[in-house]
Amino acid sequence: MREDVSVFGTGSTAAWVDPDGNVSIARAFSVGDATTQVVRCGACMVVLDGYLDGHVAADGADERRIVDAYERDGVEGLGGLRGDFSVVLWDTARRWFVAAVDAVGIRTLSYEWNGSSLAVSSRAVALLHRMTTRQIDDVYFAHLAMNLRCQRPGETAFRGIRRVLPGTVLFHNGRRLVERRVARIAFDESEPRRTDASRHEEFWTTLGAAIRDRARAERSAPRLALSAGLDSLCVAQSLLAEAPCVDAYTMSSDSWGLDEARLLQPFLARHPTLAWHRVDCTDATLVLDGTRQAPLPDDPDLATPGFRAAYRRMYAAMEGGGWVLDGEGGDELFELYTTVADLLGDDLRSGVDYLREQSSPRSVLIRHLIVPHLPSLVLRPWFRRELRARDPIPPWMTEEFRSSVATKEAIDDACTASLQRSFASCARGFLEGAADVGERQARRLARATYGLASASPFLTRTMLEFVAKIPARFRLA
Repeated sequence: MREDVSVFGTGSTAAWVDPDGNVSIARAFSVGDATTQVVRCGACMVVLDGYLDGHVAADGADERRIVDAYERDGVEGLGGLRGDFSVVLWDTARRWFVAAVDAVGIRTLSYEWNGSSLAVSSRAVALLHRMTTRQIDDVYFAHLAMNLRCQRPGETAFRGIRRVLPGTVLFHNGRRLVERRVARIAFDESEPRRTDASRHEEFWTTLGAAIRDRARAERSAPRLALSAGLDSLCVAQSLLAEAPCVDAYTMSSDSWGLDEARLLQPFLARHPTLAWHRVDCTDATLVLDGTRQAPLPDDPDLATPGFRAAYRRMYAAMEGGGWVLDGEGGDELFELYTTVADLLGDDLRSGVDYLREQSSPRSVLIRHLIVPHLPSLVLRPWFRRELRARDPIPPWMTEEFRSSVATKEAIDDACTASLQRSFASCARGFLEGAADVGERQARRLARATYGLASASPFLTRTMLEFVAKIPARFRLA
């Protein structure tokens, strides 16, 4: 399998240019221990960011699996691959360009197509050099000005630049550009009747498998971002079963109302092999290392030096650690995105018990069961009235801005995003929403500044599909 694999360049300088000069692929920014970047597999040139599940620690192995899937089933074959990855591929024989993102979409791709030439990058800002206007998108600015941050999936901050959605392949066959969805997370599958004990066992098995898959793709020991939250403690428990001696870091500050260090003491006492580090984040914004400027994120409002300053303090303490595990996504999957409709549809008694715990059960029922199903002619005026009551438009904005098409579109986006129809719709919004995607990218880039790669075991395809199929009451348990 390896005889037809060749590697071009190393580190962040890897690049390959087609002999006719019309195609160039490269890796311009690398994290941690990345070495081989541009790989020839038969007639295909491949650049892979990330790894496939079942990763084999050999240069070109994952790239070979990608090309095998492509040559066997065409672009549809890329939908069957699982892992945490984005990839671009140039088929020198067919003269096809292919770019793909896995079904979860943590590693993003942005593209700009002007009708005759195509540019694709893992960062939208890298595409600005070829833009003539370089203008901020009007709808993005409206979201930013009104603090809505509910841009539609696929949107970026820049006019003319879009993101490739999770599970989507973008390919150019020499005549036209096509965007095709080839993989979807099975959010709507139901599971056969089973016991809570078997679900509990599958949860731990799935979480452990996600950690092992990432460990196979890395060449260094993991670090753990540890909080007192249940999601973080579950990741810690699963990691300790694989590697008993782990360095864990917890953010703490005397000015915070919640003392996580104190809450963690019982857990730390049960796991004496865990090397725990308390990171003091008091006044973190004032003492950031000015020489460590994180790469510019795609969202301009996240480019300030103080963005996630406490997190950056913790990343600095971990510097050189290789990769970091955290519990990102756990709160959303196991609590926040479970709706009343999910609970009532799963088990009437669980839904009624949940409503009784709410301060205003009637309002919750209306918001979750009635409002999402109103016709748009009724829903949108209602939402606009509710929004006007909060008055999100700054007083210094002109009347022209208030009545603009972009402002109305931003309000409509916020209306759509606020409708919690089901767990599936909420989870898809979390994975695909432009604001959520932008913030995850900003955190990854901040970590990369300190030589750290990101790993969130809850945000894997297998875990997402497991959570989606279990009963709603089990997610809240």
